[in-house]
Amino acid sequence: MGAGLIASATPEAQAKFLSELPADVVRALPYLFEFWALPHQLPPEGDWRTWMVLGGRGAGKTRAGA
Repeated sequence: MGAGLIASATPEAQAKFLSELPADVVRALPYLFEFWALPHQLPPEGDWRTWMVLGGRGAGKTRAGA
């Protein structure tokens, strides 16, 4: 489950989701790139040795390649 799915939920559902998480997980959420990343910013599935990141400004190339 990522930030996009949570953002599309009702405020009540968001509050319920966050209230069910342990406090340490809630504190870590701002730092979990996998939670905030868009699907095109995540590594491709499979055992890839090399992959290319191609995108314009703001596409997340730097973070995806880090």
